[in-house]
Amino acid sequence: MKIENLIGKKYGRWTVMSKAEKGRHIYYECCCDCGAKKKIRASSLISGRSKSCGCLLKERLSQRPNNIKHNKSSTRLYKIWSGMKKRCNQKMADKYKDYASKGIVVCKEWQDSFLAFYDWSINNGYADNLSIDRINPKGNYEPNNCRWASNQTQSENRQNVVLYDYFGEKLSGHALSIRLGFWPGYVREQIRSGKKILTIEKDKIVWEKQNNSEVTS
Repeated sequence: MKIENLIGKKYGRWTVMSKAEKGRHIYYECCCDCGAKKKIRASSLISGRSKSCGCLLKERLSQRPNNIKHNKSSTRLYKIWSGMKKRCNQKMADKYKDYASKGIVVCKEWQDSFLAFYDWSINNGYADNLSIDRINPKGNYEPNNCRWASNQTQSENRQNVVLYDYFGEKLSGHALSIRLGFWPGYVREQIRSGKKILTIEKDKIVWEKQNNSEVTS
């Protein structure tokens, strides 16, 4: 296929300067808007496959969000960061009513930068089996009010969780069940069946009186 003379024409950021001999294909000496010069195949100029020396791509990448720069957009931490911002910023998010509608926000440092959140996480106990937890459930997502915690710790930190006094230690029903050697959901299941804890003695629970007698377990 015959290719017309391209000298003097502009393709993307390339300005065609002169024809260049380079093998069996037709090449042109081109100058990019940034000043860089390179021999470009004529078909690449015409088809648009080559638009610049690479400076155009670099500019586009620099204008994109942080995930393009740090190359961590597929990590668990990035997904946690995105979810945290979503439930505090987007009215259509599933948990918006539990966060943003109650005035809970993400601090500006984390809102603006994933890397700031990433650095804090790595330096403050992050592990793949832990989730981000607000120490004060009514407080914001910010360094002084967040930690990496297990599911059990988080459940015990919820505003509506019931804690039981086990010799000076406050335990949730889940933790109490395990401490006394029962399966994790034992206390919750008993309470659902209608029982109420009367007292907690060493290694056993004394439930409310039923049929004029105390039930222990």
